[in-house]
Amino acid sequence: MPLVSLEKAVEPLVSILPAVQSHAYVAKQMCDSPADGLTTDESASIMLYTMGWEPLNKCLYVVLNDTLRSSERQQKLKPWYLFLRLFLNALFRLPLLSKTAYRGVRLDLSKRYTEGKTIVWWGFSSCTTAVSVLQSEQFLGMTGTRTMFTLQCQSARNIRNHS
Repeated sequence: MPLVSLEKAVEPLVSILPAVQSHAYVAKQMCDSPADGLTTDESASIMLYTMGWEPLNKCLYVVLNDTLRSSERQQKLKPWYLFLRLFLNALFRLPLLSKTAYRGVRLDLSKRYTEGKTIVWWGFSSCTTAVSVLQSEQFLGMTGTRTMFTLQCQSARNIRNHS
C-alpha cells in the first residue's frame, strides 16, 4: 500500500469523523517545517492524531483507539488503512527509545492486569518518562482511585516535536 498525502489518507474517514478534513488542514499548516526528517504529511499525521476536538467521541485518536480495541477490529479498520500507513510510517521513522515510561488512569485496574504478566494494548497510548508529570491533577493526580503502569519500552517513540 503506497504512502499518500494526509488529505487523501483521511478521505475514507469522513463518514466516521465528519470534521477530520478541516482538522487535517490545520495539522498540515502547523507542520510546514517538520523535525526529525519527517515529511510534512508524516508530521501532520502525528499532529492530527494528537489533536482534540469537540465532541470528544469524534476525535481521531478516540475513534481510532476504540476501533483498535474492538473485537471486530479487522472489519472496522478498513477505512483507516491509508491513515495508518502514513501514521505508522511517520512513527517508524522517529528514533527508537529504550526507556521506562509511565501511563496512568483514574480507575482501579488491579483485577484486570497481573503484575509481571505480558499484555497487549491494541490502541496507541500516550505515556511519559517522568513520574512527576503523572502526579499533576491534569493526569493521574496524587489521591483517589488510580492505576499507574510502569512500562519497559524497547521501541517507544517521542512525538513531542510533532504534537
